[in-house]
Amino acid sequence: MKKNPIEQNMTKIQKAPRKIGGIQAKKSESTRIQVINSAIQCLLKYGYSKTTMSRIAEEANISRGAMMHHYSNRLTVMQNVIQHLHEKRLRAFRRAVTSNSNQKTSIHATLTDYWNQVNRPLFIAFEELSMAARTDPDLDLILSPARTAFNEEWYKMAVTVFPDWKSGRKNFDLALRLCQNMMDGMAINVLNGSLDQSMIESLLQHLEGQIRTLKNAKN
Repeated sequence: MKKNPIEQNMTKIQKAPRKIGGIQAKKSESTRIQVINSAIQCLLKYGYSKTTMSRIAEEANISRGAMMHHYSNRLTVMQNVIQHLHEKRLRAFRRAVTSNSNQKTSIHATLTDYWNQVNRPLFIAFEELSMAARTDPDLDLILSPARTAFNEEWYKMAVTVFPDWKSGRKNFDLALRLCQNMMDGMAINVLNGSLDQSMIESLLQHLEGQIRTLKNAKN
């Protein structure tokens, strides 16, 4: 039966809150993402100790009250930042792996991909949080699981890319840890100015040679 004009208007009114709710939800999500990205920028610019709620709000160009509506304190912001960094870093490494999946992946290409990743802002922000977590138990409580999950996923991707190391898993594990610790350390030393840029290529070549030696050696 066809509704009369009054019933039609009532139907529109009843539907309105759902529509507004959807718009509000999108706006809230947009604000949350804006806060997360601004917090990352603050970590890069000022470091963890100076990344305050007020500074994040200023960077996001929103009121502190609007930010507090979504995040009650700095730790809740950092919890979301860590999750965001974790997901984006894994996607970046996964893309690097996928780009070589259709060809015989060389050790050199993989090392180059890894080095490029650890010199991007996402790594820098994560390392800033890692250093702060050393003396901040609450921050460490939310950072440690993300770090463990990242290492586990990274290892799985490496196993997929290098199936020819299957018979030499002991040396494979050693090569991965050597690669990760050396390049992560190099990236940090580049940041603090203790590693001369002119040394990077030689160090990476030496690392590549060590990994090839492990690959060719018997376990």
